[in-house]
Amino acid sequence: MRNFLLGFAIGAGLGVVLGLLFAPQEGKKTREELGKRIQEACEKGKEAFKKKKEEIMGCWSG
Repeated sequence: MRNFLLGFAIGAGLGVVLGLLFAPQEGKKTREELGKRIQEACEKGKEAFKKKKEEIMGCWSG
């Protein structure tokens, strides 16, 4: 299940990137939108990592 979710997340991310790159708009706009989406994805990844770390540390501390 974990591999499926990882593959799904990677595929979704690639789909967004490719969709933005091939969208019919100015290059500057596309780069700005891509930067925004990447920043959002990084923030979500950091938050997910933080939650999982807290969950794991909670199991160890009892």
